[in-house]
Amino acid sequence: MVRWERSESAGDRTSHRRGGDPVALAVVTCDAAKAVRDVSVRLHEEARRACDAARAARERARDLRTTAKPLPDGDSVR
Repeated sequence: MVRWERSESAGDRTSHRRGGDPVALAVVTCDAAKAVRDVSVRLHEEARRACDAARAARERARDLRTTAKPLPDGDSVR
C-alpha cells in the first residue's frame, strides 16, 4: 500500500514507495516543471537587467571619454 502525505514545502503529494500512483507522479512532475520555469524566467529577467546596466555603463564611459578635456601641462591625475 502507498501512503500519501502533503509535502510541507510544496504542498504536493509524494509517495513513500517506488512506483506510486502515476497521476500523483504526473501532478508532482508538472508542479516541479512549473517551478523550474518560474526560476528560469526570473533568471532571464535578472540577466536582461544586468545586460542593460552594463550597456548603460559602457555608454556613460564612452560619453565621458568623448567629453573629457585634456589636463593642462604639468598636471597629473592621482
